[in-house]
Amino acid sequence: MSELTCSGLWWIPEVSGEKVAGTLTFSEQNGVELSLGGTLGHSVPPWADKVVPIVLGLVHDSSLGDHFTVQSCRLANINWGSDRPPRETYSSERLYIGKHLEKNEDFLFRTMAISFSGLSSWAYTFTGLQRTASRIPGHGPPDLQISWKCPTPIAGLLPGARLSLQVSAQLEAPLRIHTLKEAIQFVVDCDDPATVEDWNRRYVLPLQGLLTLASDHPNSVTELSLRHDGISGQEQVRVFEPRVVENEKAVARLMPYQMLFSLADIQPGLAQLVTKWLEVWEHYKDACEPFFGVVYRPNAFTELRYLLAYQAIEVYYSLRRGTPPEVSDDIHRGQHLRELLDEHWREVGALFGQMDQTLPELVAMRNYVVHRQPSRAGGDLGGQALYLAAERLLFLMKACLLTELGFSTEQRQHFFTQNASFQALAKHSTA
Repeated sequence: MSELTCSGLWWIPEVSGEKVAGTLTFSEQNGVELSLGGTLGHSVPPWADKVVPIVLGLVHDSSLGDHFTVQSCRLANINWGSDRPPRETYSSERLYIGKHLEKNEDFLFRTMAISFSGLSSWAYTFTGLQRTASRIPGHGPPDLQISWKCPTPIAGLLPGARLSLQVSAQLEAPLRIHTLKEAIQFVVDCDDPATVEDWNRRYVLPLQGLLTLASDHPNSVTELSLRHDGISGQEQVRVFEPRVVENEKAVARLMPYQMLFSLADIQPGLAQLVTKWLEVWEHYKDACEPFFGVVYRPNAFTELRYLLAYQAIEVYYSLRRGTPPEVSDDIHRGQHLRELLDEHWREVGALFGQMDQTLPELVAMRNYVVHRQPSRAGGDLGGQALYLAAERLLFLMKACLLTELGFSTEQRQHFFTQNASFQALAKHSTA
């Protein structure tokens, strides 16, 4: 989501006649900050905790709309001066653009449209663009034609909702430069209206996780819009809030060999795949959280990445069995790894070398990270070895999740062998 800065008038719904000039800024790192030239409602001492549930704004310099609603504003700073009245600064984590939302029912929405940074690359075959070039010998340069026809949405049913993948286009034509730009998004129409918190929990985070798994790169939310009903022509409300993913531009132009699988691999069964993923996400949530925590933060400390990858696999194994894994000694602690590696050896065996050598090393690295316990064999437990081990465990976890989604061993093996990151890691393992 883009950063923005807008100026205008701000007020609380109960006192709409008392408007205060101010500037609102939004960024992924800091969320929403509203700096005012006065106060909203009554003024309080600097040490007091002041929370304003809803602040409405009318801005004059935003291309996204002029009606702003800021939710759950907490006083962050108050500035006094002998020659001027107090000025307040508020922080918030959520901004709505497009409507003034005042009542509780205004914050319930039935339809969501969402785009992700890697969605265009993942669904590269789903397009309405057509390009042709024809040339008649002896008649000069070729004729170039670019046209666009809206493709039929890929639609299906989810539990209590309807899912569709839709493409739209926008044409800009200043003089001799014509630009035709496609946009692609998921649209979910829910039977029952829900708050943004519910949308995030039920659909936004799971879909973000699915795109991240499929594209093998961290995806971020680039646009989130909500409507109060399913009428496509109704005014949308755009939602801005901090997200956890960095460097969204890195996945905007992924090639198929950089992903695990794309829309082309599952297109007829998109809704079925999403339905299955929602079930996997709910059942294995405690394993998905550390796994995606590693994926979304590729620059995190190596020791943290290894520990979270190891934890994700251990929790996954525990949830699949329905009982916690045995942890009485090194052998038992590695038993869950042995069983999962046995199950997925055809896909990931190229990364792990000899099983009897790999398992003690993985457990020893875990003990080193947690307890600073040196290896009994005296091997290298840090640095590059730890980094590569974390990457191998992440691929094992990916294999587990692909299995839960219903992909066969042959499909999983195909996804991995065509993946550039897997190939590079396999070369390190055999070097």
